Amino acid sequence: MSALHLRSVARRVRSARRHRKVSGRRVIESPAEFAEACGPEARLVERPAPMPNAIPRPPGRLGPLHPMFESLLEPWPLRDLCAGVFPGARLETGHGIVVAPDGSILGPSDWEPELLGRSGVLERQPRSARRVAGAHALIVTEFGAYFHWLTEALPRIAVLRLLGLDEVGLVVSRRLPRSHRESLERLGVDRWLAYEDGLTPDVLVWPRPVAHTGRPARWACVWLREQVLGSPAPEPGARVYITRRDAASRRVVNESDVVALLRRHGFDVVQPERLAFTEQAELFARAAVVVAPHGSANTNTLFASRTTLVEFFEPGYVTGCYYALSQALGNPYWYLVGEREGAADIRVPLDRLEQVLDHALAAWT
Repeated sequence: MSALHLRSVARRVRSARRHRKVSGRRVIESPAEFAEACGPEARLVERPAPMPNAIPRPPGRLGPLHPMFESLLEPWPLRDLCAGVFPGARLETGHGIVVAPDGSILGPSDWEPELLGRSGVLERQPRSARRVAGAHALIVTEFGAYFHWLTEALPRIAVLRLLGLDEVGLVVSRRLPRSHRESLERLGVDRWLAYEDGLTPDVLVWPRPVAHTGRPARWACVWLREQVLGSPAPEPGARVYITRRDAASRRVVNESDVVALLRRHGFDVVQPERLAFTEQAELFARAAVVVAPHGSANTNTLFASRTTLVEFFEPGYVTGCYYALSQALGNPYWYLVGEREGAADIRVPLDRLEQVLDHALAAWT
């Protein structure tokens, strides 16, 4: 067990202890012990992860490493596949914390150790059960954005299928955008139930999240790519710029100049939100280099077997989720912090962009 995982568990236990004095509700960290609390018919199904993550390497950049990326240089724990079959267990809070018939809480069913206390589940009275016939598996994530859907929710379907537990209904987020629905249909899922607080199937199947949120598992991304696009993956060669011109934030204010520069290097301009889910996947699968301001469309780089992502940030908001995705897949990643314009838009310095492109394109020439 890695030091990072041990620290995560310790934080969760400390948080649970603080709140247990108020609520008296028992928090169980071990899925095996939680199964015991659900009765003699409960069980765990486990197997090793299909493949390891790639070894992290520092992101490409022109200056000193931004502090946001420092914590991502350490390899994150690779979890084995695990699913619990818990008769009579129910789901509580907004994102599906698992509660045994006796009121015990499965600690790892919250995505972040420190969020268990903030969820309110430790102080609240148990919700009235909404009974649902049959067996249903939870794939709800704590966060509903496209990145979390592809790297955290859909991989739980992979866990079910690889463990032979896929003959169950699914419990999904209450509101599913078009891309989410299309991805389920692409995976052959035609039966799902909208989540609500207190949902209690006859049998709750809990596929454990395949990784810590924001730390994707390579095997799960490869599985999703193969399910959506088949195998082998298309050979990458295209150069793509993702525009956010219609977004509310993180727009590139000097985009006409940026696009002119990129077109000289053979880039096409794309708005992924105008494409169907499968069209997005196919577009990115053919991309050798993707240049984009930070945004959810960058998640689609997981559909490319080999691509370089160049990501723009404004100084007030630098985050490492797409660097983490690139690292899990073993793909090159570059970032460029521009100037902030207005509330949260970006002015990209063209001279620095030219330098980054020289490096990013060198691997493909």
